[in-house]
Amino acid sequence: MIDQFVFGLKEQLQDLLATMELPTTLFETFTLATRLDLRITCREKVKARTKLAPVEAVAAQQAQQHRPSAPSTKEKPQPNDGYCLYCKKIGHQIAQCRKKAAKEGLKEKGQSSNQ
Repeated sequence: MIDQFVFGLKEQLQDLLATMELPTTLFETFTLATRLDLRITCREKVKARTKLAPVEAVAAQQAQQHRPSAPSTKEKPQPNDGYCLYCKKIGHQIAQCRKKAAKEGLKEKGQSSNQ
């Protein structure tokens, strides 16, 4: 049963287990394979992060240069800095805000149905 279990594992894990002496019980083999698989997965994530980190940093830096930074919670946004004062998003002002228009549309429908 241990051989069948090992045969069903990922090839990378099978290769790693081939270099070791396998435990004598199925449960111990399962525990070892699980531990090794978790370790391989963690190492792959770390490698992926270190490869992407410089690229992401450059992209973030370029994005910061091309658009205004969001106002901090302490600062009040001003109408002329490109932010909607209603929804706090970039690209429109309060007069063109879809969220505000939708909310006002719901209010108007509620008032007309009450009359």
